[in-house]
Amino acid sequence: MKVLQINTYYEHGSTGRLVEQLLKKQKESGIEGYVMYGRSIGEEQLNENVIKINSKTGFLAHKYKYHLLGRNGFYSKNETKRAVEIIDEINPDIVHLHNIHGYYINIEILFKYLHKKNIPVVWTFHDCWPFTGHCNHFHSIGCEKWKTGCFSCPLKTKGPRSIIFDRSKESYEAKRKLFSSIKNMRIVTVSNWLNELVKESFLQGISSNVIYNWINRSVFNEDKTDETFKIKHNIENKFVILGVAPAWTTRKGISDFLELAKIISEDEIIVLVGSTLENKLFGEKPVKNLPKNIISIPPTKNASELALIYKSADVFINPSREETFGLTTAEALSCGTPAIVYDTTACPEVVGIDETSGYIAKPFDVQDLYSKVKLVKTHGKLHFSRNAISRVNKLFNKEKNLSEYLNIYTELVKNKG
Repeated sequence: MKVLQINTYYEHGSTGRLVEQLLKKQKESGIEGYVMYGRSIGEEQLNENVIKINSKTGFLAHKYKYHLLGRNGFYSKNETKRAVEIIDEINPDIVHLHNIHGYYINIEILFKYLHKKNIPVVWTFHDCWPFTGHCNHFHSIGCEKWKTGCFSCPLKTKGPRSIIFDRSKESYEAKRKLFSSIKNMRIVTVSNWLNELVKESFLQGISSNVIYNWINRSVFNEDKTDETFKIKHNIENKFVILGVAPAWTTRKGISDFLELAKIISEDEIIVLVGSTLENKLFGEKPVKNLPKNIISIPPTKNASELALIYKSADVFINPSREETFGLTTAEALSCGTPAIVYDTTACPEVVGIDETSGYIAKPFDVQDLYSKVKLVKTHGKLHFSRNAISRVNKLFNKEKNLSEYLNIYTELVKNKG
């Protein structure tokens, strides 16, 4: 069996790492796996089965055309025509899509080709973009236009930004037609919450499964805990409240951490991993002059370094307004660190409602968030660690969840035959 994955990234970022690990699992299981990706973050460890299908110049051209003209996913025509030629040469039994809205591929050319060739498709939804006319997330503003048809998008100027034209209606109709044209397709969502949204969208007639993202326990675990990180930042005697995000935006909860900093006690410190200066990419002002009880750590591509920071924390907080999964929360739990999330979107699914791995706070209520921090402080980190790790092993088990994808491949190939 040949399986081709297509994603924005390979190896880097949350989805890029998942694609890499799935490719490795395919190889171990006797599947001839391939990856096409569009953008680089660092130096990828490539092989002949991993193919970059766009350039930095092509990415920027796609991005700026979108910013000016709207309709993300309808540019990069020449790059996608070449990609389709490569797909023809590979002749895959399955095409496994991940994120296809990263300014690198033309969805019209791709889906017309997949329809013509009648190639079975697995599509993992990591956000809500596949069934909207513009945005990746809409929950925080309470928009429900995606259920019947997008228009006059209230998020037009937000990341991803369309500066001039609102073409959400046009994009919605084109996506509905293209994505519904594949006869043998299985949607995989990364949470039950996201799966319920799919059932209300124009893709409701397509079969869907829930497969949680998995955690690499060989990296994110409770082993080898030391004080190196705390000593480096002179916080050995502090109760460490940790947050992790690629960029600290309003959606990710930066304002909540700023409010939390006003009320925490002197023996407590907030550590934020992730950029506080790249908010302008999301239509927001950079966060400068953080209070003294917030330590800002640049984002890291080193998973082992990140795991050490998780282990050094006493509690992890994810105050995000909306998450389709919440990978950083699961990584923290895997390191034995209890987590606190808001009762919104998929966040509670990761922590659980039984309060054995952490707590669920009232949505966007910083006082309630802090009350949960004090509960963790009272009980102690070790009170939660064993259950947190057990939850990860049960729900976010790497081998189990990877194998579920292989089962779907087999099923779709049989259906085609």
